[in-house]
Amino acid sequence: WPGQWRCDFVSEGKSSRISGGFEKADFVMRPGEEVRSPLNVVMNYSGGWERAQNIWRSFMRNCNMPRNVRPMHVASSSLWFGEMTRADAESQKLFIDRYKEEGFDLRYWWMDAGWYPCRGEWPLTGTWEPDASRFPKGLKEVCDHARKNGAGTIVWFEPERVGDPLSRLATEHPEWLLGGVLLNLGDPACLRWLIGHVGGLIEKEGIDVYRQDFNIAPASYWRAADAPGRRGITEIKYVMGYLAFWDALLERFPGLLIDACASGGQRNDLETMRRAVPLLRSDSAGDPLGEQNHSYGINYWLPYSGTVSNSYDEYGIRSCFAPSFNSLWDMRRKDCDYGALRECLRLLSEEAAPFFEGDYYPLTPYGLGNDIWTVFQFHKPADGKGVLLAFRREGCPDNTVEVRLRDLRKNGVYKVRDTDTGEIREIKGSQLMAGFRIKRNEKRASAVIAFELAR
Repeated sequence: WPGQWRCDFVSEGKSSRISGGFEKADFVMRPGEEVRSPLNVVMNYSGGWERAQNIWRSFMRNCNMPRNVRPMHVASSSLWFGEMTRADAESQKLFIDRYKEEGFDLRYWWMDAGWYPCRGEWPLTGTWEPDASRFPKGLKEVCDHARKNGAGTIVWFEPERVGDPLSRLATEHPEWLLGGVLLNLGDPACLRWLIGHVGGLIEKEGIDVYRQDFNIAPASYWRAADAPGRRGITEIKYVMGYLAFWDALLERFPGLLIDACASGGQRNDLETMRRAVPLLRSDSAGDPLGEQNHSYGINYWLPYSGTVSNSYDEYGIRSCFAPSFNSLWDMRRKDCDYGALRECLRLLSEEAAPFFEGDYYPLTPYGLGNDIWTVFQFHKPADGKGVLLAFRREGCPDNTVEVRLRDLRKNGVYKVRDTDTGEIREIKGSQLMAGFRIKRNEKRASAVIAFELAR
């Protein structure tokens, strides 16, 4: 449920009781009125809880996720231009050209908050048109330039929050705003306008990925708008409008990809994830330790998510290995080792990314400390292939870690290859599951180890 919900889990001896749904709802329906309730999934499985998580990942991948996603390298200049508040068409084209010049294969060029009139403050939303002073030919000029260089474009929107009291929505349609700031998607006239206007921009500007943010806590606005005897109805109609909006865009643009971003990492509910993927899984992004821990948790639930990285070093970049990798490098620099950066992305695309959609096992305990190893296994058992991502954190005193791989063929022999050293060993599956040592002599080090069934 993309709105406000709750769930209670109660253990009663050998049984458990689970109840959930709307957090607050008590209303009378009017003649002819339609409402909907939260979606619930009950999944049967056999085996341990880690197997259950991988069945869930398979369910998400095969039955829910958008079909038009694949591992990719995207890039943005947001770090260098106050998101997009100081960016213009020329700066965007310059960065695109530099990525091409340095030999990077970009899937999308990413334009984030601030491309609209906002007086230099991206939260001042509500006028959804390109800022004519910085983009006199619209965003289409940049989108077309990206396309000529082999890349599509991602463009950020936040239509639900009207942050600028001087914006067009605030001045022309105050009747559509809950509490003066929340666009009421439960209003049919408002919803029709939003579908038409955003759809028109996607078509006119040539946008390939629609990115929607949501930086507001809506529950208090919904509840304040409820009439007596109608508690919860505003929220329900709003959520129905929210889902209808995305469904209308997907119907109009069958190849459209939607990026779900809600204050960086929220709204990862099943309904939203059936229509979108989170290309920025947290606003607390880029820090190697944090990214490793984000990967540890989110991969249990979502087989596709995205990271951002402004690191220029191997350890920092590898910590951000994910299906979608967004580089925030300052491409105006000529002193970077772009060869090393290209090698990092080659390793991601060729050695790691092919297995991100497979089964997932963290092989070390979760930890917030900077003095431990963290190791992940991604694995396609049917193919007999997989990869280990290992990180010796900056304060870790141990130069080795022993891990037990999961779900291998006990009698099979696996070819295990250290992609850094080139060392190849053949090891029996039962031995790998009993204990496998990874060694790095330097602190703040990483390892990408490929394995495949040899015989």
